[in-house]
Amino acid sequence: MAKAIREARPNASRYIICHDLTRDTRGYLVDDLLDVVIDQNARLIAEQSVIRLLGSIASLGALSDKEVHRTAPDLQENVPVQ
Repeated sequence: MAKAIREARPNASRYIICHDLTRDTRGYLVDDLLDVVIDQNARLIAEQSVIRLLGSIASLGALSDKEVHRTAPDLQENVPVQ
């Protein structure tokens, strides 16, 4: 993947977006090979979904309108520190 990114990068009209902030995609962001990484915390989303479902079953009420988790875009300017 890194080779393809490096080869595509000279074309300034393209933006490269990846999914999930990993060790590799973090490095690509820092090295300016990627423009954006769309990151989600799948474990947190799953846990919150199960909690909401069990809470709804226990109360026999409707699921709440609260947002479970936002997808976070990571850019070179705001990439989290390892």
